[in-house]
Amino acid sequence: MGLRVLALALAVLPGGAFADTWCDDLWLARNALFAQAGQCFGTPLGRATFGEDCTGAASLDDRQKRAVEMIRRQEAALDCDVDTSRAAPLDVDHLTLRLRMPDQPIRDFESACIGWQGRAVTLRHGARADAVAVIEIPPGSDIGSYHASPYAGWHFLTVTLPTGLTAAGWTDRDVFAEGTCEMFAG
Repeated sequence: MGLRVLALALAVLPGGAFADTWCDDLWLARNALFAQAGQCFGTPLGRATFGEDCTGAASLDDRQKRAVEMIRRQEAALDCDVDTSRAAPLDVDHLTLRLRMPDQPIRDFESACIGWQGRAVTLRHGARADAVAVIEIPPGSDIGSYHASPYAGWHFLTVTLPTGLTAAGWTDRDVFAEGTCEMFAG
């Protein structure tokens, strides 16, 4: 979906809470990359989210720079203006996990695979084949995707297992293209 269509869709939705949540998620993704590179934060929100364990100057690699550019374009299209004077942590799904991830997804529209019927899917800590496995998604799980990936061939998914446990992570499998769900949404 193009950024203009996205901005138009958000503009016609009632209330600002949806856009605020979306912008908070984008702010987290962008700044988590800087925090991992050692950036220090001077705002209350930055310190509340990332702490004060930093080196000062952040140097991003090319992969991180491309991700930050994509995030900034989406923030501009949505006219995001996150209140960084607040000290309350962000209300972002899987915040603790996301803060530890070396690769950050970019908020996008949600899709869901209700009742996964395919073979097990491994979710990883990062968008790389050598990243630590977080969890295996077994058949019967519900899989959500509400983030785009700046990393070619990788998909960020959230999952609710049949046991009720929830998790999130990266996979190089496009489960939505495989089409093995009881039902699709989004």
